[in-house]
Amino acid sequence: MDNLLATTAEDGLAKLWVIPEGGITEHVKESDAELRGHTKKVMAAQWHRTAENTLATHGADGTVRIWDVENSANTMTYDGLPQIATAMKWNPKGDRLGVIIKGGNMYSYDPRT
Repeated sequence: MDNLLATTAEDGLAKLWVIPEGGITEHVKESDAELRGHTKKVMAAQWHRTAENTLATHGADGTVRIWDVENSANTMTYDGLPQIATAMKWNPKGDRLGVIIKGGNMYSYDPRT
C-alpha cells in the first residue's frame, strides 16, 4: 500500500497511518493501527520490498519482529540480541533481513523458515 506510513516510538509501539489521496490537509492525532509487542522503545521499522503488508521492527528490548500489518499481527519474533540493534535492512531479493547491533556484528534472519 503506497499510502501507508509506519512510525516507531519510545512507548514500545509501532503505529500505522493511512495517508489520504491528495495528502494530509489537517493535523492527524490518531493512528489507524497500533502494533503492540515490543516492551521497550521501538528503534526502527523497515517495509519488506515485495511482500505486501509486511513490516520489520527492532526495539531496545532486544527483539526483531515481523508484522502482518493488514491484521496488526506479530507473525515472527527473534529475540536474544546481545546488544541494541542500530540498523536493519531487507536484502534486495527480500528473503533475508539483516540487523546490525551495537559493536558492528550482523545477524541475518530468514523469515521464511
